[in-house]
Order: sequence, then structure tokens, then C-alpha cells
Amino acid sequence: MLGMDKDPNGEVAGLFSWLRGQGFQQVREDYSEQDFGNWVRELHGPDVWVRVVRERGEWLLDAAINGSIEWFGMDAWSECLATNHVFQGVSPREQSEFLRQHLTVMRKAASGDPALLGCLEGAQRRILTSQFGPLPKTLPGQTMKLVPPADGTKVWQEAAARLAREKHRRRKNKS
Repeated sequence: MLGMDKDPNGEVAGLFSWLRGQGFQQVREDYSEQDFGNWVRELHGPDVWVRVVRERGEWLLDAAINGSIEWFGMDAWSECLATNHVFQGVSPREQSEFLRQHLTVMRKAASGDPALLGCLEGAQRRILTSQFGPLPKTLPGQTMKLVPPADGTKVWQEAAARLAREKHRRRKNKS
């Protein structure tokens, strides 16, 4: 497994194994030793997709609704799921535990709640606003996401790395 030598306590490898047992299939893996060991792996399930990014030693876990180009952290998902659990963790273990505990609810919402994408976008906007202050009214929430163009793996890797840096910066500002 490329890039897994820095997996904290095997949390990420254990998550992948668990996700495969839940019917997820790996569809992408990118690793760049020259870019500080940055690494991205994407797994697709029938209703939810999961992406794990390691960027400069930080691990980030995101999930998307099947077919969506937008990825949302566990904090945004926790706001939109009817679980009464507000996610505020940052470690790979905390992110992984949230996903494991809530995957069934995430799948159900992704397959049957037409308002979920709007809720996730709104949650992401609220989270960014709480971190960076008010956003312009005319700027849609999804514009704040770094969505890579459809061409070129390198462009996708760079966009994923920028997104990971943005999330890392937000987490540091929280503490």
C-alpha cells in the first residue's frame, strides 16, 4: 500500500479494510513522494463515496453522495444527519469512528433524501463562515470547495492538496 508507512496506528488501513467489507471498491489512488508523501485514495459504495487524503502528514476523511463532485467532511455530515451527534474530531481515529458509526445513516440519507446535498452545502458554508467570517452573499457555498476539472490527474492531485491544506488551516484555527 503506497504511502501507508505513516498511517497512525493503522487507523486508515483498518478503515479501508472495513469499507471493503461494507461493499466499497477502490477506484483511485494517487501518491507523490516528491510532494511530501501526499496521498489520496477514493472508494465508492452504492450510495456514498469516501475519500482519504494525506497531505503533509495530516489525514482528512471526506464523503460524497454517489455521483456528486462535492466532498464534505464529517463535520458537515454530522450537521445533516439525524443522529444528534455533533462531530468535532480531527484525528484519523475520530474521523474513522464517526464514519463507521454513521455509515448506515449516511447511506440511507444519500439514497433517499433529496434535500441532503443542499443541507451539506449549507453546513459547509456555516462551517467556513465560523472559521473565516462572513462570506459574500452572492457566493454559493460550493464555490468554496476546490473542485478539480475533469482533465488531468496532476490537476486533481493539486486541488485535493489545496483542499487538505484549507481543512488543516481551519482545524488549527479551531484550537
